[in-house]
Amino acid sequence: MPTDNFWYGTRLTERGNVFTADGYHTFLCIEPMRLFAERMEIPNVEWILLGGYGKLKRSWIESVMERKGNIPVFMIGSKLFKDVWRAPLIQEYPPLLYRPAEKTLPHCSECKYCYSVRQGKRGLWRACRHYKIVRQDKDSGGRHIPGRYAAVSPQWCPKRPETNWRFTKRV
Repeated sequence: MPTDNFWYGTRLTERGNVFTADGYHTFLCIEPMRLFAERMEIPNVEWILLGGYGKLKRSWIESVMERKGNIPVFMIGSKLFKDVWRAPLIQEYPPLLYRPAEKTLPHCSECKYCYSVRQGKRGLWRACRHYKIVRQDKDSGGRHIPGRYAAVSPQWCPKRPETNWRFTKRV
């Protein structure tokens, strides 16, 4: 059985068979719409893409919208489609394509524990003075932050959202 990140689609340009099968994630791209307009039955797919190629009428779009049932529809944002639809385009996705928002990584340059010293033409030298870092190396003024991490915190940063291997307690 295929994994969730494989989708199989059929672009409907003329009358013909649409690929649908149990166990596969399928979508249907209807473009141009004149062939599909009010005659064809909507097959059992998980997603419908409506294109704005060729001649287009609002009644054709409304016909598909009435017959789609619970299938999410994505209207491709062409100028012709926007002119005919005259409303905000519907751009829905199947539930499998929604992903949780990723947690943003902290930036060292914005962190209150980041200590910077200008080093002439070389630029800035940065060190992390987070209490968990200084506790490990008591003789230093903090841990050096390499230049590539000026925008995004390094792997060992205790403020990173993921579990940090260095600061987790072993059971």
